[in-house]
Amino acid sequence: SNCPLAVFPSSLSPSFLFSPLLVSMPDSTDILEDVPNFDAFKTAGIVTDEIVRVFDEYDLSSDEGRASLDATALADLIPALCTVLASCTTLNLLSWCLAALDRLFIEHNVTLWTTVLGKASVVATGADATVSIVDRDSSPLPLRLAASKLAGEFIGVGSANGVYGHPGGASSCDAGERLLGLALEGMRASSVDEVRVGIMALRGLLTSPRWRTHIATSTTAPSQLAAVLAGQAAHAQVVYEAGVAVWLLTFEPSVRDNPPQSFIPSVVSALKVAKKDKVVRVCLTSLAALAAVPANVDVMVACVVQKPLSLLAARRWADEEVTAALATLEAAVEQSLADSSSFDMYRQEVASGALSWTPVHTSPSFWTESITEFETNNYRVLRQLKSLLGADDPVVVAVAAHDVGEFARVHPFGRRIVTELGLKAPLLSLLSSQHAEVRKHALYASQKMMVGEKWEYAGGE
Repeated sequence: SNCPLAVFPSSLSPSFLFSPLLVSMPDSTDILEDVPNFDAFKTAGIVTDEIVRVFDEYDLSSDEGRASLDATALADLIPALCTVLASCTTLNLLSWCLAALDRLFIEHNVTLWTTVLGKASVVATGADATVSIVDRDSSPLPLRLAASKLAGEFIGVGSANGVYGHPGGASSCDAGERLLGLALEGMRASSVDEVRVGIMALRGLLTSPRWRTHIATSTTAPSQLAAVLAGQAAHAQVVYEAGVAVWLLTFEPSVRDNPPQSFIPSVVSALKVAKKDKVVRVCLTSLAALAAVPANVDVMVACVVQKPLSLLAARRWADEEVTAALATLEAAVEQSLADSSSFDMYRQEVASGALSWTPVHTSPSFWTESITEFETNNYRVLRQLKSLLGADDPVVVAVAAHDVGEFARVHPFGRRIVTELGLKAPLLSLLSSQHAEVRKHALYASQKMMVGEKWEYAGGE
């Protein structure tokens, strides 16, 4: 591909961590304007004289004050902020310290990367403190989201600077393993708030090349993200946050080369229903990255990505990354369509697991001309249809039932093959489905199998 989105660095630079997609915590500058009364906190024994001295000396409440901070100031401020996070439970003070760290990470990221965050004690204190806030169910959602993001950044920087060993190994970061566990647990939760916390924790870790590789190759996170995209369509912010995590995962070669089965269909599905531009943007950039591998484009075509691409291409976009992603995807899809036969496209759709009523399913010529193709690879496509008879989406199940019936009807030995492959029992069980469309197509398919039985019997005589 000639799209710059298809070029991936082997590691992430400090500036990458603060890409426009990785936005800061909401209202962090507003929070900083309301400076806590540190003298009162000192009197109450919550902070020390040294902490008060540091926060009195430097101005964090204004853009100008933060812009004037040098490496010496940051060397005072970052440890002080981490110490407060580790020792304090007062909500307004925690919120202010998290907001301060958020802005300093963004506005002074290169200086922090090369100086303060090279110190093991600072990184460890910051990582442990922020993960503890994430793990504290009683903390308000904004605090847990902000702490999730910062925890991932502390852990990622620590991994890059050699403070921590390889994830999953004997010298792995305990805070990182805790945060990853919280991320996976959160994404499985029924609460939308917990899902958001889980995604944000994962996003922070994914900015680290080492953690990204570990997450992509040794955890269920990619499949869980796909499930979130598919199951949270009504919550645009959740879809956006999950989409950013998906985009980060596309920097990992193993994900680009061999994404989980549900990965691409879930992104295409999110793109089809996206109403917010930021959701469209993250879906397009993720798909453009995945389009570097032709087999991934075939899956996109099977999911009928052409329709949303056509609608989006008709709009005027000021965002150059969106227009570049659209151009890349349109060219890749056009090439895929030119290279594919009807059965190739059908096979890709079945493999994607995202069956829908595309024209091929009801085309008489497709079934008569392609029926022997089903025999290839030991009837692999039929075996995949068998698994889709148990899918959660009733449309997928109805289409799969229809196709099994068509195979039984058209192939000379269709009924016998369907029975030998074990498709008959799951098909008949669908006759009692709660979904009328599923029952209808299961009934039609069963009738085709019965007709096929009579034809085979007559032929045998």
